[in-house]
Amino acid sequence: MKAAAVGVRMHSGWGVTVTMSGRHGAVELLDRREIVVADDAVEGSKQPYHFAAELNREDAHAHLAKCAKSSSRLALNAFKQLIEDMRSRDISVVGGAILEASGRPLPALDVVLKSHSLIHAAEGEFYRMVVREAFARLGSPWVGLRERELKAEAARAFVAATSSLLQELGQLGKIHGPPWKQDHKTCAAAAMILLAAPSLFSERRAK
Repeated sequence: MKAAAVGVRMHSGWGVTVTMSGRHGAVELLDRREIVVADDAVEGSKQPYHFAAELNREDAHAHLAKCAKSSSRLALNAFKQLIEDMRSRDISVVGGAILEASGRPLPALDVVLKSHSLIHAAEGEFYRMVVREAFARLGSPWVGLRERELKAEAARAFVAATSSLLQELGQLGKIHGPPWKQDHKTCAAAAMILLAAPSLFSERRAK
C-alpha cells in the first residue's frame, strides 16, 4: 500500500484537506477537497462563539456543546470518507498534519466571550479540535504544526532542499489545475513534512 499524509487547514465551519504521497523531487498530489464541519440546521453553528457571545452564560455553554456535537459528527464523517476513498485506491493514510495558530491556551469562556479577538481565536481552536477528535476516533495519528513555523519545520525535515520542495509544491497547481490557493499549498507542505519526518508524532506527544 502506498503511504500518504493529510494536511488540514481549518476556517469557520469548513476546511481544506490535501492528501500527499511521494518524496522531495517526486511529490504526488492524491486528493484535495473542502470539508464542511458546521451544520446549517444548527443556528449560529458557523461562528459558534460569536453567536454564544449574545447569549446568557447557561445558554452560551449549551449552544457551544450543541455545536461541538454536530461539528464533531461532520468532521468524523468527512475524514472517515477521505480515508475510505484512499483505501479504495490502495493508499494508506498514515496520519494528519493540522495547521495550528499560536498555540497559546485560551482563558475561561466568560473572558473569551468579552473579547472579539479571543472569540476569533476560540473559533479557530474549536474547529481544529473537532478535526483532532476525528483523527483520534478513527485511530489515525495526528500532529499539530504551527503555521508560522512551517518553513522551519520544512527546513528540519528537508534540510537544504526546503526551497526546491516549496517550489515543487507550488507547481502542482499548474500540473493539476485549480484550485491551488494558499490553503492547498500550506496543507501540501504540512503533509510532506509529516511524510518526511514521521517522528513528529512521537516527539509532539512526548511534550
